[in-house]
Amino acid sequence: MYLLVEANTDRGRRRFLIGGDSGRAAEALIRTFVGEDDRIMDESGEWFEASEIDLASIAANHLPARRSEALHLVM
Repeated sequence: MYLLVEANTDRGRRRFLIGGDSGRAAEALIRTFVGEDDRIMDESGEWFEASEIDLASIAANHLPARRSEALHLVM
């Protein structure tokens, strides 16, 4: 299952598609990316440093999507 996760960054609010069984799992994965200082791609396809994410602002939506629906959400 894919979830749409939103978070604030220095350049504004960004949205990500994250695989996970729940919103909490998706939020935890984003926090892991930040902790490891990984690069991450937002829904528009732009890469940036995960450390730009404001951890307090991470929120997964409550509308889980299968892969085909998730791809439709970002196009």
